[in-house]
Amino acid sequence: MEIKEIELNKIQSSPSQARLDFDKDKILEFAQSIRSVGLQNPISLRVYSDGHYEIISGERRFRAFKNLGRTTIPAIVREVTPQETRVMSLIENLQREDLNPMEAAEGFRLVKKEGGYSNAELARWVGKPRQYIVYHLDLLEMPQKIQDSVRMRTLSYTTALELAKIRNIKSRNNALKMATQGKITRQEIRSLQKEPVEKPTREKTLKQLWGKEPTTKPTKKAEPRIILKLGRLKIIWE
Repeated sequence: MEIKEIELNKIQSSPSQARLDFDKDKILEFAQSIRSVGLQNPISLRVYSDGHYEIISGERRFRAFKNLGRTTIPAIVREVTPQETRVMSLIENLQREDLNPMEAAEGFRLVKKEGGYSNAELARWVGKPRQYIVYHLDLLEMPQKIQDSVRMRTLSYTTALELAKIRNIKSRNNALKMATQGKITRQEIRSLQKEPVEKPTREKTLKQLWGKEPTTKPTKKAEPRIILKLGRLKIIWE
């Protein structure tokens, strides 16, 4: 395919770029490499009717060229639909293993939503087993603490799937902390999945509802009452 020199000021990043985290130091190192040996592969672009372009693949190369102060970049312009653009961008990042599991999961969800693909169809597009897609989409339903650990690469997505099955929140949080430190085995995590769910107390229920810790005061009969003050409103729970 024909390679063209495209002006950088006419190129924009994809609004659905799957990769969210770009290490500035690595971009700088990449830019210095390009300065020394040149660009090995052109970026891929989709052209708009107004003459501007959207990046299909090559976000890091685009950023590196901007860092070098270049005004143009070698590119291949493709005639593709917005849905095909999303899939092609996702495939490239997956093949280069640039995405962390959370970024991949969010990319899968976006492509499914925009293209109306089933898990099986998406799996064929990206060349992965259907279960690979299902496992990643499951990450998006997990507690935020687990998602954050996966995003930071301190927790593998397979371990995250096991942690999410722990119903006792306190045990799950403790196990998560130990897992990110490499101090708990997969078998130990699975044993915690058998623990019962922690039953909420009246105090915890009030705190969740009002965002405040209730206080207790004795009545004349020395029976404890739970009192929650919210502005002028006083709620008493005998």
